[in-house]
Parts: sequence; structure tokens; C-alpha cells
Amino acid sequence: MRWKMPALLLIFTISGCVSLPPLSEHKSRHRVPLRGSFTPESVQQVDALLDVLPQRMVEAINSISINDDEHHYWSANHTGHCHWPSRHICIKSGKIEGSLWHETAHAYAYYLDDIGSNFYDDWRHAAGNVYGKHSPAHFPSAGLLSKYGATNYDEDISVFVEEFYCAITGRGTFFATVAMQSRAAKRPPDARFQKKVDLLLKYGFISKEHYEKFKQLKMLDP
Repeated sequence: MRWKMPALLLIFTISGCVSLPPLSEHKSRHRVPLRGSFTPESVQQVDALLDVLPQRMVEAINSISINDDEHHYWSANHTGHCHWPSRHICIKSGKIEGSLWHETAHAYAYYLDDIGSNFYDDWRHAAGNVYGKHSPAHFPSAGLLSKYGATNYDEDISVFVEEFYCAITGRGTFFATVAMQSRAAKRPPDARFQKKVDLLLKYGFISKEHYEKFKQLKMLDP
């Protein structure tokens, strides 16, 4: 199950997909349609980021647009958005690095829901009642990596995926903060962090190889 959108918001979201930019002359190695003002350099950046992901996640994307039209985004502060139910991804100019993994996680989660997967139910069960007004005062905590991830379970999922891939590729990650807090407090991290990573493996957001690589980083060790 997915959180229910108000009717006007649903119209807003779908209408954003109607006015997608035209197809780019540049092509991705992953055969994902590209739209808008891509350059050879930005295509290389997209392909390098998609190279890390399982193929099933990449196949969940219907297109990627470089699009600075604000009506494609929840707010002016957002740099990317995956439209539901079309799974078209829009990213603002210069923001591919900080947005693509996150938005691809949305696309794949929507795909899993479309095929009747239990993923969302399992995630909500693992997370507990921690979103919105029930979220903690500081982060990471309560199995949540960031304040943005505490918005709702959709954002929690995408934050986890993004931070997982940041971790295994040597980028800065909130998982490092989880490890630091755990060592300072001399107690294991909240078990929900590991349960959520396990769900990412179970449902194909990450590969077994990458899961093992993440374990070697010892960021969630008890």
C-alpha cells in the first residue's frame, strides 16, 4: 500500500508528467530515455551512478529529465522528484549526483507496489510509528537516518537507499553517524537500522555483493 494522495495533489503530480521536456539527443548506456538539456558530461554522470545499482532498479525508471520547471517538484527546495504513478524522474540542473539514487529508489518502490509486493507493509512493520509528528527530536535515531527520512515511509526508504550507496562508494553517509553514536554510547545501534537494510536486500534494492561490502564497513555492528 502507498500513502493516499488528495485528489488535487494527484492531479498536480500526474499533470507534471504531461509536460516533460523533449527527448535528448544524448543516450544512456542503460537505455533509460533521457529528456531535457543533457550534455555528454551529464550523461556520463547518470550512467556512472546507474552502474552501481541492480538492473531491476534501473528498469523501473521510465525516463530521466533535467528539468528546472518548479511545478515538477514538491517545493522550490527540492532538487529531484519521481512522479507517481508514471515513474518519470525529474532532476534540476547540476543536481544529478545528489538526487538520482534517491529518486530511483522511489521509482523501484512504486514498481514493487504496482506488482503487489509486500515491501511497503514489511517496511512499515519494521519502522514502527515514527513518522511526522511521531518522529524523534534528533537524527539518526529510532531507525531513522535523517529528518527528511522521517517525513513518511516513502522518503525513509529513499534516504536509506541513497545513504547505503553513499556508504559503499566512499561518500559521506549518515550511517557513519550511526556508528559514531553507537560507539560513543557503548551500545548497539537501534535494531531497526539493520532490519531496514535487510529489507533492501530482500526486495532487490541492493545486491548480496553490496550487502556484504556494507557489512565490512561495520557501521551497524552491535
